[in-house]
Amino acid sequence: MTWKRYRTVAALAEALLIIGLPFLRIRGESALRFDIPTLRLYLFGKVIWMQEFFVVFLVLLTLMLLFIFITNLLGRVWCGWLCPQTVLLDIGQKSGMMRSRISLILPHVILFPLSMVVAASLIWYFVSPYDFFSIMSGKTKSPAVPWFFFSMTAIVYLDLEFLGRRFCRTVCPYAKLQSTLFDRNTLVVEFDGARADKCMGCDKCVRVCPVGIDIKNGLQMECIACAQCIDACRSMTEPRGVKSLIGYTFGEGKVIRPKAVILFALSLFSFLFLLYRISTLPPFDFDVLRSGELYRVTEKGDIMNIYMLSIRNMGGREVTFGITVHGPDTIKVIGPAFVSVKAGEIYRQNMILLSVDKAAKREPVVFAIRDPRGYELERTAVFFSP
Repeated sequence: MTWKRYRTVAALAEALLIIGLPFLRIRGESALRFDIPTLRLYLFGKVIWMQEFFVVFLVLLTLMLLFIFITNLLGRVWCGWLCPQTVLLDIGQKSGMMRSRISLILPHVILFPLSMVVAASLIWYFVSPYDFFSIMSGKTKSPAVPWFFFSMTAIVYLDLEFLGRRFCRTVCPYAKLQSTLFDRNTLVVEFDGARADKCMGCDKCVRVCPVGIDIKNGLQMECIACAQCIDACRSMTEPRGVKSLIGYTFGEGKVIRPKAVILFALSLFSFLFLLYRISTLPPFDFDVLRSGELYRVTEKGDIMNIYMLSIRNMGGREVTFGITVHGPDTIKVIGPAFVSVKAGEIYRQNMILLSVDKAAKREPVVFAIRDPRGYELERTAVFFSP
């Protein structure tokens, strides 16, 4: 099996994951989506609110460490195997492999619907694909979504059509970082100089290289490790009973080395800490706000304080919360003992506290909210009096 087929399988798996993930629903919401109007991140059944966005920082940190580790170990495997730029250009190239006039036009034509798919899949991580199709069909009004869709389609198409592989060679910042992320044992595509005498000089490896380098001249920054030169060389040498002169190699051969072990340990620790923080996120939160003036004196001479409880259900299902108030024995609570809050919503409830002690002084009062699982939060307020 050629490396080209392995890359095709990897590209199909990546496309299925990226395009299919927005359609997956967990507890009624997208498996992974950042909802801009509400500033909430839906993360595989968890709802991350704005005040908990440190979790997003942990996600980015984990991905960055994992990216550095994989690059140090496997080189530019991302560029040659999974980068959307490479995958989409490969599809366009394959569409025009036949020698005909149509084959000259087809690669350019097919890039436009591919650009539309890419643009739509990007938007689906901010707008549910079910809502997206409703908006694009005109059933739901949202002018911003079509504008972003067509703009993104144009940007992706222009990039693929006019930059293409030149982006990998010149613009892509990842290529510039190789010198700091690589070491002498990083996986690279290498020409076996010790057997250079067996090279036929056909230069097929040069002709198939998407970035136009000659791997026989040694490792170069532009190489994206796509292995097309390996397959090309193998197709020429194997009929002669000679092993391919080009192949993947771990430099000096030390796969397990201190640098790689440290990067792996950091990535693993960051990932486990991320899982811990996500698993310990509070299922709800609430605030106590004063409603209206500091206090009122009723006709009977009782002292009244009005508070507003703002309860945020950050879970994925409707929850009935219990409300209790702890304070002086002379204070009477007027308000519900239980409230139901739908998933992802904020519920506001006024609570009235009356003190029958006409000589009452300023006293702290504690509001407590408890969910059915026993998780409880407390907030302290002040009961004001004349």
